[in-house]
Amino acid sequence: SSPHASGLVALASEFIADRGLVEKTGLSQRVLAQSLMMSTAQVILENELPYSVRNQGAGLASIENMILADAYILVDGQPDGKVKAQLGDGTDERTFTFTVNNLTDAEKTYDLSALIMTNGVTEIDGYALVTDEMVELPAEVTFSTGDTVTVPANGSAEVTVTIAVSEETAAEMEAKGFINGFYIEGFVYAEPVADAEGKVGASHSIPLLGWYGCWTDP
Repeated sequence: SSPHASGLVALASEFIADRGLVEKTGLSQRVLAQSLMMSTAQVILENELPYSVRNQGAGLASIENMILADAYILVDGQPDGKVKAQLGDGTDERTFTFTVNNLTDAEKTYDLSALIMTNGVTEIDGYALVTDEMVELPAEVTFSTGDTVTVPANGSAEVTVTIAVSEETAAEMEAKGFINGFYIEGFVYAEPVADAEGKVGASHSIPLLGWYGCWTDP
């Protein structure tokens, strides 16, 4: 895997240099490469839902998707350009903020959505066992810009994401056997809207991971 990853980084670095993105953005090649490769990675599915973020990270890196990208994403608190949201633990609502940075001379609009998941449960011989397969977790997700964000030409737009798990959902999870808490994980998606010519750039995704409850509880 190391030679493959090294090759991907080399191709990403060549693309960034050819486009003059370091000069255009003022960011380092490393930051740009990590941002573009992570946000345009292909999210891998298992039975219609993504594999756990803990297993696949941002997904499968795709040079093709990166080349098609009309924007790059930066997440607050990630100065190295890594596109991920670390939600920590607790029972209150979680927030994180990201910025969509337009690399083109035309206004771009993205549809925003989120998929929140946690571990599933199966019963064997009367015992409830946690599985690696993901299930959707009922959670309220809102975006500060609404369900879309429009980014001006060569400009940027900030989006704050709020994720809340209700007490009712937490009680249902506890009844399933998650007495010490459960993972909150998944992806936030920014899907490009076709322009007047029908052109659509690459989609972006942000992996997120947190814990409902106190991580240090026994």
